[in-house]
Amino acid sequence: MFHSLKYHLIISALGMAWLLGGAGAQEPIPPPAPAAPPTLAVEQPSSGTLELLRELERRHGNQPTIRAEFEQHRRDEIFDEDITARGQLWFKRNPDLFRYDLGAPQPMITLVRQDAIYVYVEEFNQVQYLNFESPQEYQNQLHTLMLGFGLKPEELVRLYEIQSSEGEAAAREELVGMGLDPAAKALAILRPRPALREDSPFTLLKVIIDKGNWLPEKIWYLDPAENEMTVRMERIEMGMELDERLFTRATFPANATYINKRDVL
Repeated sequence: MFHSLKYHLIISALGMAWLLGGAGAQEPIPPPAPAAPPTLAVEQPSSGTLELLRELERRHGNQPTIRAEFEQHRRDEIFDEDITARGQLWFKRNPDLFRYDLGAPQPMITLVRQDAIYVYVEEFNQVQYLNFESPQEYQNQLHTLMLGFGLKPEELVRLYEIQSSEGEAAAREELVGMGLDPAAKALAILRPRPALREDSPFTLLKVIIDKGNWLPEKIWYLDPAENEMTVRMERIEMGMELDERLFTRATFPANATYINKRDVL
């Protein structure tokens, strides 16, 4: 996997370096046949944590579409800088399609489809893309932000060690230490299981859930380069009609240069 350098994005920068350079437009390679998931000895979360995951799935798992506005703050240890940007995200199920737009100071658009991830960098008018070689690569790109929107508990438990303020005293104490009331908020903490750590886009992920609407309020995570990312959700809508063109390459300028990231590995 690549590691992020200067241009960061919440969904993909953790596992990829978006190297700059020219190349001609190329069509994505069709996705491979699904591979069997790795065999893992899975330790189950506590009953309270499992119930939290199931509650999120019950409330949001069948929502066909999601739109959210947010503020993202990234602490970059490599360049010793803090970057704050506002943005929007869109998610559509069946098939799962994801778009994540960031504004100034480094405007970019990220599309996650089942076959590939595309990142358009406005400053260079470039679309840098990576064709997925397994279904797991695709899922890794969705889990960072979509945990609080009702992902399947079984899939999350297979991939991550999960604790929460609903099931573990330490997580509950951490939530209280943030000045938050466990009766009104919940904290979920995820760490990739050992067999998956090399390819995971985060080493530690924390999500604060508002129990008033059971939606994610704040997402914090640490990437493999020890950079911290915080995303504060400001407005979340569900169930609206979304134009399919939001999730296609038609959203990029016609004269953009396409770069296949596997060509530079």
